Amino acid sequence: MSEIILVLLQHKYLSMTDSINIRNCEDRIYFSEITHDMFCDHRIPTRGVMMVRSGILTIETEDEHIEAHSGEYIFWNRNCKSRMKKSSDGDIPFRSIAISLDSNTLRSFFSENLSNKRLPVKIMPIYSPAVPLPHNIKLDSLFMSLMPYADQGIDPDRETINAALQSAIQCLLSIDDRMYPTLFDFHETSLLSGEIVSDIV
Repeated sequence: MSEIILVLLQHKYLSMTDSINIRNCEDRIYFSEITHDMFCDHRIPTRGVMMVRSGILTIETEDEHIEAHSGEYIFWNRNCKSRMKKSSDGDIPFRSIAISLDSNTLRSFFSENLSNKRLPVKIMPIYSPAVPLPHNIKLDSLFMSLMPYADQGIDPDRETINAALQSAIQCLLSIDDRMYPTLFDFHETSLLSGEIVSDIV
């Protein structure tokens, strides 16, 4: 099914059929359960991190093909040319928890946490549409904290959502220095040069 991300951004709760159940929590956290293949073509306007609980997630362009399977984490990049596919695995539905990081969230984090700090130097951003992420205690803890909300059908409150956003960004920065110029590309020149940033553009 095309344009699913656009649909998600327009509705707090999406249950299009008995086979698609997606909860949108303030356009920040998404809990998904899908029992058939679902496509998203050219509709990835934000970056984010996802835990695939079951099924298979595929993100691809004409040149790259990246998959995440049950129990794996993946960072998806903002890319208007990417294609996303969420697939069930036989009789096992696709289930995921996704945290979306829009530009306002990233700018706020940068201003509050990285302004006036020296950042990694001469590092190129990630250009791939997605990057598999390794398991570590921070990512595990983040998604474990969200699982009760997914399983019990309860939306997290604003405080929990904001904490998850902060934790997701911190996890990504701790995993790969390339996340600095990737997430904060609005100030790419300073990030690549390693300048001390004192003003947010």
